[in-house]
Amino acid sequence: MDRALAVLAQATEAFPRDDGLWEEMGDLELSRGRRADAVAALVRGGRTLLAARALGPAERLLHAAGRLEPWHGEATLLLARAWARSGRRRDAIRLLEGLAQRTGGRTRAAARALALRLSPTPGRLWRWLRPSAGSG
Repeated sequence: MDRALAVLAQATEAFPRDDGLWEEMGDLELSRGRRADAVAALVRGGRTLLAARALGPAERLLHAAGRLEPWHGEATLLLARAWARSGRRRDAIRLLEGLAQRTGGRTRAAARALALRLSPTPGRLWRWLRPSAGSG
């Protein structure tokens, strides 16, 4: 299994836009009982594909990461960006608002900042200016 992971890691470096390789890496990590590593592989792949503007494959990988670890900060932020770029701005904003409600610190601030950039409203500006509001 370690050898298979090493081969997959090399394959993702050689073919970073092949979403199937990233999925396979996530599946292999998951079969080894390493959920966090599976999520990390899927997020890495999603980030790479999003940067390459391969929105559909990026969304699939990031959604898979979210199924393994709901409300994972980076996966959720990247998925919201992918949705916004593919014309699903409202869905992206709802996702970001959900993330901001469930998290704190830098993740909450990043979610609020991205929501503000996607849809600048007075309410979002206020929530962005008061990042500690609601963090009991």
